[in-house]
Amino acid sequence: MGMIENANTELFNALQSLRKAIRSFFNGDVERKRYGYDDKAFKALLPNQEEFIEHITKFGFDGASLIETLLGILKPDLSFLKEEENRLNRDDSNRASKATEKFVDQVLRKETRKEMHEAAKDLPLNWLPTFLLILYYGQSGAFTFNWDKLTVHSKSNTHLDLVREAKTTVFVDATLSRKLLALKLKVKQSEILLIEEEKPDYSNLTIIQIIGMGKLGRQRTDSMTEERIPALKAYLRAKHKDDIAFFDHKLFAEPEDGYHFRDNRGVNRFEGTSALASIGIPCSNLGALKVEFQLLYGYCPDEEKDKKFNAFVDEKINSEIIQICGRLRANRTDAQKTYYSIADYDISFLALVFPGATIKTQYISEICIEAANCGDRTISVVLDAIKQVLLSGRKATQHAVLEVAKVSQSTVSKVASKYGGWDNLKKIFQPLIDSLYSGRNNLKNMDENMKSVATQCFPELVALPDSEPDPEKVVTEVMNTAKAYGSKKFAEILSATSFETRVGILACFIQILPDYVQQHFIDIMLERASEPIEGF
Repeated sequence: MGMIENANTELFNALQSLRKAIRSFFNGDVERKRYGYDDKAFKALLPNQEEFIEHITKFGFDGASLIETLLGILKPDLSFLKEEENRLNRDDSNRASKATEKFVDQVLRKETRKEMHEAAKDLPLNWLPTFLLILYYGQSGAFTFNWDKLTVHSKSNTHLDLVREAKTTVFVDATLSRKLLALKLKVKQSEILLIEEEKPDYSNLTIIQIIGMGKLGRQRTDSMTEERIPALKAYLRAKHKDDIAFFDHKLFAEPEDGYHFRDNRGVNRFEGTSALASIGIPCSNLGALKVEFQLLYGYCPDEEKDKKFNAFVDEKINSEIIQICGRLRANRTDAQKTYYSIADYDISFLALVFPGATIKTQYISEICIEAANCGDRTISVVLDAIKQVLLSGRKATQHAVLEVAKVSQSTVSKVASKYGGWDNLKKIFQPLIDSLYSGRNNLKNMDENMKSVATQCFPELVALPDSEPDPEKVVTEVMNTAKAYGSKKFAEILSATSFETRVGILACFIQILPDYVQQHFIDIMLERASEPIEGF
């Protein structure tokens, strides 16, 4: 802005209201958000088009003259690029050896390039004209503001122009859809000829989804990174006798691992392994995906409500998962291959991509209890203790089970006192345990509110994407729900939720149990010890 003020005071004043609005993001006047401001939120705090045009008119500018004047002032001085490189002045009367002259020339050229590099770094960022064209005059682009950094995103047509100049262009991509390519090229889908290779038989490929550990994004708890994931990796290494490779986000990947967005395309170094495990959902930064979506579709999406944007994100994620699974190259061998997807994300689409493959889902506590959450481990330990006591021929008493299980002492929770102690909690706790022994009820006879609680509210309470649920919050919400609907309808809601959700809620209840209640819990389990529990 200093260059503009020195060159043209009227132009500087014309941009003053906009300049103040932008500066408010940097000086703290505007509230800082964890994930920053997307295009829609950023624009909402700037002068609108009508206000801006009215303001610049007072200083004798219209849109065209303002942009033209700006471009003239901010035109970069690139004369340094024309300067010749420094070279040795060779005087025939005093010549050094050729090797010496060559070395000196190299040093001088290096100094010249360094000077040019420094000059390029000192060039002013010529962002303002593009910023104004996008903000007020319809040019395709978007803005994001995060971590005190304003980014102006504009669409480059360089590659598009090259494609248009060619009579025929062949795109070789295993996961790019015709719809997305048509959007990028700004053509109709009917103008693109799609040629697919006949899919081979993947009967030698087993795909196992391991759920119960969340989405495993870039934000993970210490217990997840230091205990649970290492325990699962150790289990899988032992199962496959170290013939397994792992994929993870770069932040968490070990030196020998592959990581998302680098090793999942065009890499064959995992071809010789019998198994491959992908940890976490390979999802790009949502802010970057929103910008790409906006440049393709022309509007900034609401990431929670926009179905088109969610489908766009799913397509991106799905293509990455397909590519990772493809690193095993199961189609090139008859040897058995196993792919693990470790994340709470629907991978049923892989059945169409890898025909003949065996696909199954396993809950983490079923295969590696050390990698399960605290609540799941407690349930598993108590159940296992009951089995051990019964198999040993001993009488299944509280003392015997506690001795085998070695369940740690709990502390009395604030939640218990909120609802009148254990007597009230037990009214909810008993149906929770009962629900473990029953199948899943049909949703047809339930009203929409009950369906919403069973399929959305309760699952979201216990299946947080990157952290473990807060037991106190979960118990409080469940207690409020039971109070609102009554015991009969509450039991119906529980039976309509998934087994994982029921276990998650029960786990939170266990974590807030006082000592004497924990013994009561074991009594209840002992009463039903001979019955099989769904999922165990």
